[in-house]
Amino acid sequence: MKSDSIFISRQIAAGMLDVSLRTLENLIASKQIPIRRIGRRVVISRQALEEFARRDHATTKYVSQEVAE
Repeated sequence: MKSDSIFISRQIAAGMLDVSLRTLENLIASKQIPIRRIGRRVVISRQALEEFARRDHATTKYVSQEVAE
């Protein structure tokens, strides 16, 4: 994969997020990550994936430093 590609495959996107392909498919189905179809291929914009990764998510739980220590 070129590091400067605009679009990436679902498999690579799942790896970048460190989630299973099934989890990525669920995120796509719930419209949290937009896709593009190029012929029969389903690809994800690198920019959209980065925006998703930077966004706060309601289901994400953070542990404060005080609790973790």
